Amino acid sequence: MLKKFAAILALMLIPIFAQAQADSFPFLGVVKGGGVNVRAGLNENFEKLLRLPAGRDVVVQGESFHWYKIRLPRAAAVYVSDKYVSDSSDGSGEITADRVNVRCGMDVNRTPLGQLKLGTIVKLLGHAPGWYRIEPTEELSGWVAEQFVDFKSGDISSYTETPGASPTAVVKITGEPKQFTVSLGASATVTKNIPADPAPLAEYQGILKAVAGAGVNPETEYVLWINGQPEYDIKDFKLILKPFFNYAVKVRGIATKDPAFDHPVLDCDSLELIL
Repeated sequence: MLKKFAAILALMLIPIFAQAQADSFPFLGVVKGGGVNVRAGLNENFEKLLRLPAGRDVVVQGESFHWYKIRLPRAAAVYVSDKYVSDSSDGSGEITADRVNVRCGMDVNRTPLGQLKLGTIVKLLGHAPGWYRIEPTEELSGWVAEQFVDFKSGDISSYTETPGASPTAVVKITGEPKQFTVSLGASATVTKNIPADPAPLAEYQGILKAVAGAGVNPETEYVLWINGQPEYDIKDFKLILKPFFNYAVKVRGIATKDPAFDHPVLDCDSLELIL
């Protein structure tokens, strides 16, 4: 009888022990279910940085309001103002000021993901007017909903990035006329000429729809359909897009490719209903 009672007590204590471990930070977690979106803040209104598949390890640094703060994976696209970077010929750069914000987009209104100290050396992945894309450093964090991450280990020393997690395509704007130089690994590049001094914003017209299976609510990810096909993921305006759902719209913005999204990402400057 005592053995049976002890066995039952041990089973009851397992989830309590696991929870106690999960409440001690940092710890190594593993993504479960169908994967999880990494966001710039601790709710679904913040920018989506990338999506991690099930089985991916993450370093959990803290928790707030049922969201885990994690070390930002290398695949996330992050940017710093080129005013605070001194670049070198080896593809690295040095931060030339203290407490420099690293943002999730090439705009001072984008959410900051952390700050870098004076003298920090960063890996430069690309350049556009006013901004450098850099490889995320350990100082940078993202947020994931905690229900999609299980505790794996209290020892984070075993954590390594999944092979191929770092960006596979880097875009640099160089030369005159300007060129897109896309690096495809260590030994191959593709260069495409584009018109000199292109307009910073372009205009797109189509039907605004939700991502398949996501439902219709203010936090839904939206896609711009053009000529009956999904063409662009809409990265902004998640809180005000619901009234435009299934309507023809005109969007002004900049389209970029991002491996974290299914389609080219349209960074919106303005959106209006076509009557």
